[in-house]
Amino acid sequence: DPYLPFFLEGVGGVPELMQADGLHPAAAAQGKLLENVWPSLKPLL
Repeated sequence: DPYLPFFLEGVGGVPELMQADGLHPAAAAQGKLLENVWPSLKPLL
């Protein structure tokens, strides 16, 4: 089992959420990235 879900779920492949290079999330994606990882991260803090 992975420690975290797929980090880019709902972000990767969505042009408005990715930087021009198509590899890195843009600032607009930060909220979605947090939603993706917070449920797994919170219990560890």
